[in-house]
Amino acid sequence: LDVARGPVLVADAARFDGGAWSASVVTLRASSALRFSRADLLEAAEQDPHLSRSFRAAAARTVRALVMRIDTVGAGTVEIRLTRFFDDLAARYGTPMGGARFIALPLRRREIASLVGAKAETVSRLMARWTREGTLRASRDGILWSRGTLLAR
Repeated sequence: LDVARGPVLVADAARFDGGAWSASVVTLRASSALRFSRADLLEAAEQDPHLSRSFRAAAARTVRALVMRIDTVGAGTVEIRLTRFFDDLAARYGTPMGGARFIALPLRRREIASLVGAKAETVSRLMARWTREGTLRASRDGILWSRGTLLAR
């Protein structure tokens, strides 16, 4: 799961090593896209140092995001993992709204549970509690997340 704001370069590792594609792109808004053959892309990267640097930067961002996801799924209780997950989404994709951040991603609770390595029921209970406490508000449009002191509990 990732969100890209244009202009953006989306390049799966398969574009470079010829292996199977590991990702897909789904747009939430009307978008324009260009697709290049592997040969054309590699040739362009060889000729343009800026493009080559962009590929390396994109690869570094991907690796950092994977490390953060491992931390999110592998550390602590479900409450801590879910808090880190929402904090990360809010920091990367959230739009400030008062004392909270609005995350414009239409995520279902079972999808969230899968992303943090938890049961959907556990995630639903936590989200219901945070809704009662005013920390979270979920709708079809996205999630309003108020960073609290949940990790300190």
